[in-house]
Amino acid sequence: GLSIARLGLALGCAIIVGLGSLFGTLVPLFFQNRAVPGTGRGAVILCGLAVMVAGIVVLARAGGERGSGQTRQGGSAYAAALLMAVVCGLMAPMVNYSFAFGQSIAERAVALGVPATRAGYAIWPVALAGGLIPNLAYSVYLLWKNRTWGAFSGTWAHDGGLAAAMGLLWMGAMAIYGVATVYLGTLGTSLGWGLLQIFNIMAANVSGLVTGEWKAAPAMARRTLYAGLALLTAATVILAAANR
Repeated sequence: GLSIARLGLALGCAIIVGLGSLFGTLVPLFFQNRAVPGTGRGAVILCGLAVMVAGIVVLARAGGERGSGQTRQGGSAYAAALLMAVVCGLMAPMVNYSFAFGQSIAERAVALGVPATRAGYAIWPVALAGGLIPNLAYSVYLLWKNRTWGAFSGTWAHDGGLAAAMGLLWMGAMAIYGVATVYLGTLGTSLGWGLLQIFNIMAANVSGLVTGEWKAAPAMARRTLYAGLALLTAATVILAAANR
């Protein structure tokens, strides 16, 4: 959130989700399916990831070109924001690592009679509890620092509703992802994660267009943006073909 506020929705999400999708795909692939990377199927997967990374680089360039027509932060502030986004991107796939390497919990659920497509629900409470702690702690810290506890006594139904909708949509997507990994087979937590994140990036950039983030951007920046989105679309096709 902090880096997106400084870089913008499109560029921030491209870096964060891009790195998260890359490592979130490669780590389960190499640790859970060690024989795959050396096969033709593995070559297709790596090709798809290469195209995905190329798309992310192009989107990052689009963000830089967009800034050429806008007032932007100084060099050091922009570099700090980029660093924050990179660190966040490296930490982002932790939730997928939890799901991928916590499959023993799902297997135990199946042994107790839970259908395989629903067994992943047993992992999420454990995996997401780790993310709750730092997020809750930082939120409480900001409330104390800014002395904004009183904001909860006013009318906050609108903001609360938006926050609830965001949580519902995000967790709904993760729940569907967990079910999808079962149908994708042994590569579910690698290919599935990569595809999920690609669509996250595309949705973030389309959202940036809809909300007017690119309204004042030069025409060249928008063309670069479209090229990046086209590369991500190609990466989606390649990764999907790898699981045929």
